[in-house]
Amino acid sequence: MKAIRDVIITWFVPEGWRAKIWRIMGCPVWHPDYCLASVWIRGYQVARYLRQFGYRTLCNELKPRPHVAVFLRRYSEEDAALAKNLRQQGVKIVVDVVVNYFREYQRGNKTGVGNDSKTVVEAFRRIIDTADQIWCVSPFLRDAASNYHYNVHFVPDSVDPEHFNPTAWRKQREGMQPVFGWAGYAVKAGVLSVLRPWIVSEQARLLVISDKPPTLDFPYEFRQWRYSTFPRDISECDLCVAPREVQDDYDRGHSFFKIGVFMAMGVPALAGPVPSYYLLLGDGKGGAICQTMDDWKYHLERFLADSELRSKWRLGARQAMHPYLTPYVAEQIDSLIKRLLG
Repeated sequence: MKAIRDVIITWFVPEGWRAKIWRIMGCPVWHPDYCLASVWIRGYQVARYLRQFGYRTLCNELKPRPHVAVFLRRYSEEDAALAKNLRQQGVKIVVDVVVNYFREYQRGNKTGVGNDSKTVVEAFRRIIDTADQIWCVSPFLRDAASNYHYNVHFVPDSVDPEHFNPTAWRKQREGMQPVFGWAGYAVKAGVLSVLRPWIVSEQARLLVISDKPPTLDFPYEFRQWRYSTFPRDISECDLCVAPREVQDDYDRGHSFFKIGVFMAMGVPALAGPVPSYYLLLGDGKGGAICQTMDDWKYHLERFLADSELRSKWRLGARQAMHPYLTPYVAEQIDSLIKRLLG
């Protein structure tokens, strides 16, 4: 095997118009403010730590030819052809899977896979056939992928402790009005209606960190999501709230990042029953899983009433996320790449 310093890993990721402008300016394509969340979480963050191991990391470049090509959210017909061509040239192909295209679901009268077309899904499965390794964002997704490929691994989302540093931002909040925090796309904020009774009665405030202000029928504070300010905004929260519907196998494949990034900052979480969330909340030490409205009422009332519980959950949240900090996930990826090239 080549020395690590000679090994080139190239990510192939979607490139929108903002990223293209960013490239023209001579900046990386995957700047967090201008790319999909999964791209900066699983590419941008990880690449920096892999460079510390001696790898050379690139994004959306064919020259120099990589030793390992990682396809992340690039699942078109053209991408399937590119993966096949690279493999014929001796490049090892990794497909990083962050959505469940393996199992169709039935929602109402509609059958499909997420919001994507049948053409995209068929191309995705051709890329899977080309791959040497599959990385999956959740154990649920790993199990689904194992029916299609022999070399599948759970590679979790991670949180970079140098950027999301709780000691740099965490404020003393005991005695202040509790703040519930939620981060995500505004179009998905309707699930926050479960919090309405506590917000309207002014038992707590709601901070929404999103791409734009969502439409909610109760008060909240809005913060525009920016990578640079995300840690600061999280630090102003006392509890991460992540209600989430789990209607089908597509929903069950999601990663834990939505709650994990808060927990890494010492903010405990209450969350819906997404399977990957149990990795962080299953023991009840850093928050809890809420499957029903009664669960939400019980755990929110406990949190608001018990200062000792709040302190225990803050510590438990950080401990639960410790194995999933980016340096440790980068070590896992380093091991997988060495096995791939070995």
